[in-house]
Amino acid sequence: MNYLIILILIAVVVGPIFGLMPSSKQKRQMKLRDKALELGFHVKICHLPQVHRAKVRKEDSVEGVAYRLPRNKPNRKGVSEDSGLQVLCLRDGAEQDIPKSHNAYFLCLQEALAALPSDVVALEMTALWYGIYWSEHGSVEDVLIFKNQLDLMDKKIAMLESA
Repeated sequence: MNYLIILILIAVVVGPIFGLMPSSKQKRQMKLRDKALELGFHVKICHLPQVHRAKVRKEDSVEGVAYRLPRNKPNRKGVSEDSGLQVLCLRDGAEQDIPKSHNAYFLCLQEALAALPSDVVALEMTALWYGIYWSEHGSVEDVLIFKNQLDLMDKKIAMLESA
């Protein structure tokens, strides 16, 4: 009988400790975010961008994550921190109201988005950083793909801005 009481007390003390341990999903997310931070990304939990139709229908927004990578040279010719440059390219190809001056940027973002994993919802560019919006259902290799694609896109955009 004493052994049974001791076992119950141990279970009561040790049980909550196991409840504090991260789940396998949380461990996977930590690996993704650690790799992203190592590659220079800033990770931010946010609502994923919605297409115009979803906004009009007032559909609930989905929570996801934005991985933001600072641009290598944010103050390129014609682009300054306060230029208001913001281009968003959504995965579903919905028509967006893009100023003609940003059309070349949008085409670069579309091309890069096509090369990214399918769970990436949108790709964004501002005067200071590039942002990838996704649900974090991928792997560490996907984060490496993000970095490579953003570096390629940055080179293309640098050529556009230097022309």
